[in-house]
Amino acid sequence: MITLDFSDLFAFSLLIIIFFLSLFIHLKNEKIRVLRKELERLRILNKELETQTKLIIKTDLELRETQEELDKKILMLSTLQKISHLITTTLDEREILRRLRPSLIKNLGVDKVLIILDKFIFPEENIENRELLLTLKRLNENFEKTSYFEGPHEQKDPFLEETQNQILKNSKISHFLVLPLNTSRERIGIIFFGWKNPFKEIDETQKEVLQLFSSQLSQAIENARLFEEVYHAQRELELKVKERTHELEEALEKLEKISKMKSDFVSAVSHELRGLLTPIKGYTSLLINGSFGTLPVQATERLKRIDKHTDSLIDMINKLLDIARIESGREEILINKNNLTELIKNTAELFLPQIKEKGLNLEVNVPQDLYAQFDPKQIERVLVNLVGNAIKFTPQGGKITIEAKELDKEVEVSVKDTGVGISPEDKEKIFDEFYRTKASINSEIQGSGLGLSLVKRIIQVHGGKIGVESELGKGSRFFFTLKK
Repeated sequence: MITLDFSDLFAFSLLIIIFFLSLFIHLKNEKIRVLRKELERLRILNKELETQTKLIIKTDLELRETQEELDKKILMLSTLQKISHLITTTLDEREILRRLRPSLIKNLGVDKVLIILDKFIFPEENIENRELLLTLKRLNENFEKTSYFEGPHEQKDPFLEETQNQILKNSKISHFLVLPLNTSRERIGIIFFGWKNPFKEIDETQKEVLQLFSSQLSQAIENARLFEEVYHAQRELELKVKERTHELEEALEKLEKISKMKSDFVSAVSHELRGLLTPIKGYTSLLINGSFGTLPVQATERLKRIDKHTDSLIDMINKLLDIARIESGREEILINKNNLTELIKNTAELFLPQIKEKGLNLEVNVPQDLYAQFDPKQIERVLVNLVGNAIKFTPQGGKITIEAKELDKEVEVSVKDTGVGISPEDKEKIFDEFYRTKASINSEIQGSGLGLSLVKRIIQVHGGKIGVESELGKGSRFFFTLKK
């Protein structure tokens, strides 16, 4: 049996106490170490959170500033679009400037705007400082077309340095920008922008917006000035046209009077001449026929020449009388719907003896029962003249073709030959009175030069057109139109 005394028990108890105390201290120290580690972790985490918080706050401030700048830029762009619409929907220069309301200009992010043009300034009222205005006027007079002027900056040009000092001295602004107003032809002025805030510089975006505004304003003013120039030019042209029309009306009236006087004179003289030629023709015929006795052969030949020339003069006088009557409206012309085919064929038959005698070929190509609006008597005269000329100017063995065809609202009749043709210079005058072509064969053919002039007037009275296609040595084609 083991026995323990008190001292042993006390020592044992003390050992146990020491053991548990050591264990407690160890556990406490371990817990303190863990807590310190956790505290350090929390301190680091708190520091990171603090850093993140500062970053978030900074980012938020930057975003707000960016949003504010973006809002300002959007406002500037929308304002620029609104201004563009306002100034491009009028062509009055003063109205363009009146539409630049202060509220709109302020939305461009500027505190002050002055527009100095070669004709006037804007705004015309409320100019705070006359000295500033005079400075800007001097600047306008010496401003280069492609430059811009910004201040305050160091200026190398003494004039610009002095101008900058005057602007800053005579205005309540801290910095400014001056842009040119240019048209496609010239510089018409400058536009001055001013800012009061000394801590706000002009950024590139705002500068670009203001340059766009300057460009649009220049274009709008140029359009207005061009319109004004065109309007005044049109007014002057209208006045000149009106004056010229009046002059032409007076000239036409005088020409009509002269034409009437000419027609009356030609008619009177022609009547007198025909009256004088009639007895000459009568006595000549009686002498040739031997009514007053037999004449020598030479006398008879000369009388025949007189008789021939008398016939030519009478024919010329008759044509002159016809032209005068048509021009004066005294010739009765009855235009109705008639058979053109029948008229052409009947007229062609009249020339068959001459065609056969000269050894020519005649071809008639016309549709069956072709109708048109015309006076048969007058159109027959037209055909007689054209076919007669074709026979005169076509050498033996040649061909003459008469054709007619329907067009859209007209009928075209043509007389074509294989004769000597007409030169380009003759074609321009072939329908003039008394004009005769200079072709070699023409010198052997007698004529008055009135036949085609008469033909032209008859066709004009019918409301048709007449013309000629020809080439020297290859024949001619005369054509005219009649209404259906």
